[in-house]
Amino acid sequence: MERLEDHPQVRWRLVLVRHPSGLLLPDYAHLKAEQLPAVVQEYGTLNEANLAAARLREQGAAVTVDDGSARCPEHPAEHAAMRCRVCETPLCHRCQRAAHEQPLCPRHARAALRRLRLLRLRQLFLLFLLVALIYLVVDFIQADRARIFTRHAVKIALIQFILPEAEGAPIIDILNSDGPGGLNRIQRWYNAEHARYTNDADYIELSVLRPKVSRLSPPSLGGPGDSMFSLLVSAWRYQQYFSQLGDRNGVRAADVGARVFVIVGAGNDDLAAHSRGSQSGRLAISYIDAREQNPAYALATIAHEMGHTLGADDTYHTALSTAVHPRGFVEPFADPLYPQRFAELMAVDIPLGPGIEGEIRDLNQLRVGYHSAAQMGWIDPDEARLYYAPFTPSPEQKLPLRPMDSRQLVGGAAPEARATPPPDRGSGEPAPADDPGTTREK
Repeated sequence: MERLEDHPQVRWRLVLVRHPSGLLLPDYAHLKAEQLPAVVQEYGTLNEANLAAARLREQGAAVTVDDGSARCPEHPAEHAAMRCRVCETPLCHRCQRAAHEQPLCPRHARAALRRLRLLRLRQLFLLFLLVALIYLVVDFIQADRARIFTRHAVKIALIQFILPEAEGAPIIDILNSDGPGGLNRIQRWYNAEHARYTNDADYIELSVLRPKVSRLSPPSLGGPGDSMFSLLVSAWRYQQYFSQLGDRNGVRAADVGARVFVIVGAGNDDLAAHSRGSQSGRLAISYIDAREQNPAYALATIAHEMGHTLGADDTYHTALSTAVHPRGFVEPFADPLYPQRFAELMAVDIPLGPGIEGEIRDLNQLRVGYHSAAQMGWIDPDEARLYYAPFTPSPEQKLPLRPMDSRQLVGGAAPEARATPPPDRGSGEPAPADDPGTTREK
């Protein structure tokens, strides 16, 4: 077997570490203490190197013998403390510092620096793309909000579709008439509600397209067992379907503030429960049952979904389908609380008792509450919070109206103090004479 010391390429080095007793050896008088350790001789065999090292040690010098692997090739006076992780070249701590504390030789350190610079350039480019994307998204959101929160009337397109099985239903003629059950009344109702809060009756401009008989096949919104990702994908496909449907019918999203689809169909369940509205995309889909006998309920369903496109959230319990107190009540501080006179727009039905609600029979029984008005930008959110804040009399308000005479005190007790009554928080408008009807699922 070939021995390492017999290999012709190996040169054994004699390294002087320390002079004997601080004095210079005659052969190495040129070396100063600060220059040590230093390679003073090289030998072809390990035996020769060891003999030379023994002679120096006899003179009191401290020496070592190595094959060069214990020294740094870039800095021969430095001992190698590690090796390059790429090529196994011996390295000293000076090489490591030059390589930004990485165990790399100078050649591979330069290559790593080039890769790092390229990575930084890619990161900067991706950051630029991200900033550009954020700018485009913000610009889109601002343009979208500008179509809704504008000084001028918000343009809303109402697109009607009649499913073939519902063709000829009486509710279609009622919705497209000029009577109290007509779709155009939604515009007058919204403008009147807006004027109650802002004194400005010019809020929406509703364009009602003539109904078309068509077979629609929107994608499913998914089921309760689907994953969150599947639900998001289903919602996106559902929105895209109706967005493209509006485009094909000549109503582009960029031309209006919102698009509301009214679909009259026939089914065994409550079709209104399948209605959807979203501020994202400014789309609303309202399903009307062909057998509907209460036009006011159909108008309330459409106005409710339209409210979603304008920024309002539901004010009823999703599981119970009953109005949330106080924001789902138009008069949340009425005494007694039940029955309420009005239905709140985003709760749809009139609270008649705990867990009991009824349908409106006329659109005059529907109101926009403070919470929904704030979400749609009609009033400041602080105004809505102040409205729902419970009244608590201050200590000064609890004091008696007149100073008490000490003779009024009987057994250390004072007369009962009178508190200032809370302000009237009702709407102040007369209720319609019609009684609410039955309850149905939202």
